[in-house]
Amino acid sequence: MRFRTTAILLLAVLVLGALISRMERTTRSTRERAEAARRALGFQAEAVSSFVIQSTNLLVECVKEAGHWMIARPLRARADAAAVDRLLYGLQGLDRGEVITPHDLKTRKLGPEAYGLALPRYRIVLGFAHGRQTIRVGREAPMGGSVYIQEEGQEDIVAVDSGLLALLPASVSTLRDRSLLPGAPEMVQRLEIRRGDGFIQIARAERGRWMIRQPVVTRASPAAVQHVLEQLFLLRAAEFLPGEAADSTAYGFDDPGLRIGVVLGGGGGEAAVLFGNPVGRDGARLYALAQPGDSVCMVEAGQVEPLNVALDDLRDRKLTTLKARDVNRIVIEEGERKLELQNVSGEWRLIEPRRWKAEDQRVLEFLAVWTAPVIQNFFPAPTNLAASGLEPPALKIRLAPQGEEKSKPEGRPGTAGDEEEAALWISAPSRPAGRRLVLVKPEGFVGEIPESLLLSVSTDPFFYRDRAVLALDPDEVVRISVSRDGKTSMIERSASGEFAPAAGMEAGTVDREAVQDLLRTLRELRAERFVGSASAEGREFGWDDRPAVLSLGLKGPGGLGKTLSIGAPADSETRYAMIQGQEGVFELSNKDCALLLPRLIEPPAPSGNAAHGTNQVDHAGGEKIR
Repeated sequence: MRFRTTAILLLAVLVLGALISRMERTTRSTRERAEAARRALGFQAEAVSSFVIQSTNLLVECVKEAGHWMIARPLRARADAAAVDRLLYGLQGLDRGEVITPHDLKTRKLGPEAYGLALPRYRIVLGFAHGRQTIRVGREAPMGGSVYIQEEGQEDIVAVDSGLLALLPASVSTLRDRSLLPGAPEMVQRLEIRRGDGFIQIARAERGRWMIRQPVVTRASPAAVQHVLEQLFLLRAAEFLPGEAADSTAYGFDDPGLRIGVVLGGGGGEAAVLFGNPVGRDGARLYALAQPGDSVCMVEAGQVEPLNVALDDLRDRKLTTLKARDVNRIVIEEGERKLELQNVSGEWRLIEPRRWKAEDQRVLEFLAVWTAPVIQNFFPAPTNLAASGLEPPALKIRLAPQGEEKSKPEGRPGTAGDEEEAALWISAPSRPAGRRLVLVKPEGFVGEIPESLLLSVSTDPFFYRDRAVLALDPDEVVRISVSRDGKTSMIERSASGEFAPAAGMEAGTVDREAVQDLLRTLRELRAERFVGSASAEGREFGWDDRPAVLSLGLKGPGGLGKTLSIGAPADSETRYAMIQGQEGVFELSNKDCALLLPRLIEPPAPSGNAAHGTNQVDHAGGEKIR
């Protein structure tokens, strides 16, 4: 029974779907027929493969070749696809107005000449794959607003909107593509720039990286090359000149000040633009010659200025092909001192001369600086490195990617997609103030960089050490002792989990808010900075002048704990500090110091004539805090 019901429901759904589909087709077909009946010319613009427009003083023919519109007559040139589309879709969209039949002509005793169709103002021939359609355009209606047209082979004369006349080109230049080069920036595989001072060739290598091939072999700046290409393909003819460049000397094309050529991928071939003499005295325009085709035109001088670039304008100002995220290993050498950092499972760690966790943010700041475009000037590789302060270098920096691919021979720049190890040799400060020379290996060129980059560089491991000096779970702390000014306060956690004054302390009330602040601070205590592996006996840090001490007893066997000593002020904002058993002196903010050295026990309120008790034990005579 259930199967039968299901089958009936399925059949009903199928029948209903078929009815809806048929109704939609019928509705659409009716709508399309109504639309076609409303149109004056029954054609689809996308089906047109050629067209001819002829008038008393104009003859222009356009042909679609390989999907692109070309002007075939009166000259061969690229057509403006947008202008052609406006024309064809405008013709397609003309609405049918008054229709004058042969009977109407007979009744009115008029002929086609009365409507300007015996000698039409325009004759339009539309070519299709299997035939053509010819339209004659006559005079405007006496009352205005309409113009008469007639298709050849049709007897009816139709009035259409006089906007038709605005659609038709006044000259061939109306339909001409004003861009001087075919294609688009992304199609360019090679760019050539010839100026009075030399020749530059840039080629797209594998994976799209731009490489300068002449006059030197080196990396190009992707942004700089892209900017030139974008400006080149935005270049437009302000005015076309008739004919071809017969007199190249008059225009300055025999010795152009600038020639830019491109090789296009996808079978696009080669194209070039030559920029010649200024037009007139003001120099606001230049003569330009587009090849192939030898079309001569004028262009605005302001459009040419971004194209007139020198070699150094196009060079990559980065010291390495590596992006910051690709660097997996950093080695810094300064004389005999060497420091190594390595990314281990996404976390930066010091490997040499100490094995510590590194401060990720500081390493990332280093990488952001040394992988950025920082080269200010370029120089040829000197033959005498010692004279340039590069042999021996004051500093060496090595950046290696994941897997540490083998370096390429010196002098050979990396090809596209390479994650190439870079070695940077940095000179002593012998340049003008604020600058250093850097020899970039394996490419072998020399650049000038700001000395301020070295602020991110050090061979002192404390410079990169993680600034988190303590990270304790508050629940693990069972005893807190604060010693300062020769006195000690100590509290211990009771069986209930609450802190109370330790044995030997005078009675009082634990300042629970201060204790909570202290424990929160211990969750992640971060140094403002490390000052190095200075001796714990150093007087400058205040260790010999009874420093303040925070001692913590922790859960676990053996009574393990932590002891933090806070010494003299480092400056107005920080104090020196160290942790017993950990290497290194660091600075803590005054705010953290205050939170770590609170008054743990508040004395009881005085009653009667009793003197104030004390909850402090003199450090010299009481229990020694370790």
